[in-house]
Amino acid sequence: MRVVNKSVIELFAEHYPSDYPEPETIVSLLEAGFKVEEMPVLMNEREHGTSSITLTKSVYYMIKVSIAILVAKISGGYKK
Repeated sequence: MRVVNKSVIELFAEHYPSDYPEPETIVSLLEAGFKVEEMPVLMNEREHGTSSITLTKSVYYMIKVSIAILVAKISGGYKK
């Protein structure tokens, strides 16, 4: 869950990444001068089933997110 102000909503209405948006939007908002805070939450252990996250998917995710953040920084991210 995210809590944002009107300025951030207006920016997100213009551009919001579709795949794994959290890291890219956080970096872009910080670059634009917005204040970003993360709040801790309590999580429960998985009771049934297995994770869909594998080593291959984890490596793919890290590479994809790193490229997305790099592109966001090169392109200037969001502007206030």
